[in-house]
Amino acid sequence: MAIKSSKKIPNDLTIELTSNLNGTMTFSDKKTKTNAYISFRNIDDTDNCSYTEIKTMLKQSPKLIEKGYIIITDVSSFEDPEFKVEDLLFNLNLDGLYNGSINPREIGKFLTTTKYNVFVDKIEKCDKNLIDVVLERAVYMYKQGQFTDATKMNYLQSLNPNVKMFK
Repeated sequence: MAIKSSKKIPNDLTIELTSNLNGTMTFSDKKTKTNAYISFRNIDDTDNCSYTEIKTMLKQSPKLIEKGYIIITDVSSFEDPEFKVEDLLFNLNLDGLYNGSINPREIGKFLTTTKYNVFVDKIEKCDKNLIDVVLERAVYMYKQGQFTDATKMNYLQSLNPNVKMFK
């Protein structure tokens, strides 16, 4: 089995981030010389940042990215047009999260299109960091009228029985 090597990060790399958070989230780092300002209002909002800014975010608030609350959806670079999202994920050591049983970029699709037995199996095998994001996304989609599968909702409710999620 070949070991994947890190690809050089282009100087002009632009990273597109998408929110898996329901609500407002802003991030600004004024402690270092790098100011990172990312703003989301709702789930699926997007914003761009540089590699330096995402590294700063990982140092200051690693859980936002490592748990899938903020997801990396695209990258672009004129310096290296062949640089891909997978290269960045490998460099940031996030490839395990994105290559697990549930891809954090496709939680909405996962909730609505997966058959129940596969749904349960994937939830049980998924990265434990991602469970809260899946639950939050399910509640958000339920309130929007986009997630209506009662059997899946009952299963998700059983993961957190002390909280009434779907009411």
